[in-house]
This record gives sequence, C-alpha cells and structure tokens, in this order.
Amino acid sequence: MFLAGQMKRIDSVYPHKPKIAFILAPNATATSSCTIKQACCVAGIDLDRVCTVNKVEALKIAYTRKVQALQPSERTALEGKKAVVIEMGAAQTTAILVDVKSLDAKNTPLFAKGGPTVIKSVYDAALGASDFDMVIFDHFAKICEEKHQTPITFNSKRGKRLIAGCERVRKLLSQLPEAAVTVENLTDNGDVNFKLTRDELKRLGEPLLKKFQNLMNDLFE
Repeated sequence: MFLAGQMKRIDSVYPHKPKIAFILAPNATATSSCTIKQACCVAGIDLDRVCTVNKVEALKIAYTRKVQALQPSERTALEGKKAVVIEMGAAQTTAILVDVKSLDAKNTPLFAKGGPTVIKSVYDAALGASDFDMVIFDHFAKICEEKHQTPITFNSKRGKRLIAGCERVRKLLSQLPEAAVTVENLTDNGDVNFKLTRDELKRLGEPLLKKFQNLMNDLFE
C-alpha cells in the first residue's frame, strides 16, 4: 500500500514514468532485492521500472556526478587524490574511501572505465541521526520530569512532539553553537522551552561520537 501510494505521487509529478531505484544496505543479500521486487509486484508496479542499487555503489555514483559538475581546473586539482564520502541516515551510516582516477587530455575524468575507484567502505547499521535525537530526548525528558514534574514517554503524544523538537535542535546545532526550541503543550501548564549547546550535545553523545570515530578509523586503517 505504501509503495502504491508513493508511485501514484511520483507519476503525478513525472508523467514520463521514470525508473525507480531502491538503495540497499552494503550488507544486503539477494533476498533483500527479491523482497523489494515482490512488494512492487503486489503494489502493481511494472518491474521494468524497478532497480536496486547497493549503497556503496550509490555513493560512488553521487561522487562521480559531483566531480563531473566541477570546473576543469577543479577536477585537475583532484587528480590522484583520495576522497571520503559519508552518508548518515536516520538509522545507519555508510562511508567510502575513493581514489580519483587520472584525467584525459580534455580534463574529463575517465568515467567510462568506472569512475573513482572505491578503495574501502564501512557500514554501521546501528548508528544514525535518530540516535543523536534520542540522546537529546532523554536529556530534555529528564529536565521535564525534574523541573515540571511531568514524565515524558517516547510513544506518547507528548513524546512525539518532544522528539520532533529534538530533531530541530540537532539540525540547528549543525550550524550554530547554541540552539533553542519551544515544544508546544508538553505539560499540563503548556509549552516548554529548551536550550542546548553544541558542547553539551558532544558530551551527551560521546558514546555515539566514539562509535563514529571507530568507524572512520576502520575506513582509514
């Protein structure tokens, strides 16, 4: 039902019926691809429009397109160098180390031979942006209980409003050293204001940051 609804929306915007790519985790098996195609069949989607792409390959393609869009002088500066591409989703993190191949006489990367070479990739299925949101949630929920005598559970309506506020704070802290958010109707007395600094988030999320650091160390080993 979800896929059928998504395809209806896609086709209303793109009437030429484009192909649909499903990105699979780096450790996905053939069963994963089969399951997606079976779901598409149930949703009434033409399988000729469906393809599956491993996330490592998807990140390589994304980086290739980025290099293609650069000015010739910028591409020349990348010749023979290595780059790291990191993608952190809600619940997972994937990173690849690529080697930019030499350029031809026209300053065009030799993408016909496969583009940048993936030297190594790493993947953590239990490290994502939502993990940082939950760290902030626990911190704010504790404040709510101590200062306002209102316990907040994640699966409650108030919990859903609070986690949405935590996501806003996390996004703001990616740009600012300090962020503030107002969560509406969080207690019987109404709205609650929260503040958090980047240093506080670093302290609260230390185990997650250590996990990320270990992932990067593995990539560079």
